[in-house]
Amino acid sequence: MPKNRQTFHDPLDELPPVTIEILKGDLLRFTQVDRDGRTNVVTFSDRLAVRRGVFEVAGDRLRAEA
Repeated sequence: MPKNRQTFHDPLDELPPVTIEILKGDLLRFTQVDRDGRTNVVTFSDRLAVRRGVFEVAGDRLRAEA
């Protein structure tokens, strides 16, 4: 596995593994394939105005910390 990619596994096996990649231009890409085979990808970049802190998604109760 390349140095810029690492996969994390849930020790309780409740969540699918998440792969984190560091790409060119200070991009971070999080990839997760759920149990149904659907791929979820989230990309963060300082150039895309994603900053450190807490943000909420469209007023839903989903909350993420960066």
